[in-house]
Amino acid sequence: MSQNRIEHKARGSSKRSRFNLVPVVTLAVGHGTVDVYGSFLAPLLPLFALRFNLSLTLVGTLVSILTVADGLSQPLFGYWGDRMRRPWLVMITPLWVAVTTAFLGLATGYAMLAVLLILSGAGRSAFHPQGAAGIAEYAGGRRGLALSLFTAGGNLGFATGPILATALVTFAGLPGTLYAMPLGIAVTALLYTMVFKGHGVRPATWTPPSLKKVLGNLARYRGGFIRLWFLVVLRSLTYFSLFSFLPIIFTHQGLSTMQTGMMISFFLLGGAVGGIVGGWLADRVHERVVIAGSLAIAFPLLQLSLMLPGVWGTAFLMLGGFCLLSSAPVTIGLAQRYAPGSAATASSLILGLGWGTGGLLVTLVGMLADRVGPVSALRIQGVCLVVAVLLALTLPSVVKFRSKR
Repeated sequence: MSQNRIEHKARGSSKRSRFNLVPVVTLAVGHGTVDVYGSFLAPLLPLFALRFNLSLTLVGTLVSILTVADGLSQPLFGYWGDRMRRPWLVMITPLWVAVTTAFLGLATGYAMLAVLLILSGAGRSAFHPQGAAGIAEYAGGRRGLALSLFTAGGNLGFATGPILATALVTFAGLPGTLYAMPLGIAVTALLYTMVFKGHGVRPATWTPPSLKKVLGNLARYRGGFIRLWFLVVLRSLTYFSLFSFLPIIFTHQGLSTMQTGMMISFFLLGGAVGGIVGGWLADRVHERVVIAGSLAIAFPLLQLSLMLPGVWGTAFLMLGGFCLLSSAPVTIGLAQRYAPGSAATASSLILGLGWGTGGLLVTLVGMLADRVGPVSALRIQGVCLVVAVLLALTLPSVVKFRSKR
């Protein structure tokens, strides 16, 4: 190996051994943007239900369609992302998701709405694993902090999406969703400039791992990985059940579309702040403590939010969202440590297949809601968090790398 190549490799290694704020924040902005569009659907569900005369089962199915399209294809995008040096998927997907989401308000029937949600979900699916893998490349020894910023970006996007969607629809009716398209165009340009245009997230000397190596990486901690995956399924089922049926509950309570969007945003904003705190804690204490503790506290808070009206109910909803999503960056980071060298694939199995499976199960909660009502259905479903806590307590440890500071 020539002296120039050795020096180039050393510089690249040194660059990636420290926390690199600019690309981390840029990827977080991209995450927030695709998730802005991901949460457009929730506050508009009552309007679509009225427009197309949908049952609660069909309403839940819409959320399942979106989350399955987002989730179940992520392992394919994750494996592909592990074999790409330049982050093509990260760059193009904000525009992709913006275009498909912008046309939701023009849907003329349930089938067209479902197709647009599938396309939008696939775009989000393409972004997440490569975005999370990019974060791991730029995090140095502060992966918990970097992933918490990445997750917080997505959660803030989710929190902002309902406000933006309801504001546009209040201003221009359902076709007003078209006005959301410029955001995706601008962020695609930002990602091109700040992340893609340079050398990409991997050095020129990098070679993609073989499928055998990826599977070997995943098998190293397969017992812990499987338990972690089931835990994420249960957490995401709780999250998406609340995401789906809280708007219906608030509408039945007499809240306007704008007020409903604000309430959903309170819940998601709590989750965004919780993700930052959870990632910060994970750099200091064992992930198992953060995951189990946050989910254990989330259970009673969310139950209280369904029981109490007014300000107290809103406060418990925000605190419940805070605790529920405190573990989100922690589970991603732990999955990446369970499969070193295959960060995109590991992230896709947690961010995609885990969340997507949880979203798919929302249809069952919708069927239950048609029988016992949405409030009772959410109370029953919330017991899944107790099982998730028990799984968290059995997760194996992995030695962390810490940078010198």
